Amino acid sequence: MRSRLRRQTPALVLAALAVCAVVVAVLAERTAWPLAPAFPWAHSGDFALVATRSQFDAAQAARVVAWCSAALAGVLVLASVVAALARRCRS
Repeated sequence: MRSRLRRQTPALVLAALAVCAVVVAVLAERTAWPLAPAFPWAHSGDFALVATRSQFDAAQAARVVAWCSAALAGVLVLASVVAALARRCRS
């Protein structure tokens, strides 16, 4: 007997990857927050201005990781929805 979710496996895998991308984005945002937040609206403008050059460079790198992960999460969510709808229309 096959599982009912077998047809939806690609959509579920894409959704799980999207969740992982969101977790990475949140962790990167928390790393970048004190110096260079990727999403300043989430912190009400509360961030530090004093840092060494290496701290600021690390914060900038974390900001880029957060932006890329957020963009990847959006693409994966869209792909998951398309995969789910494609499977539903074919069945």
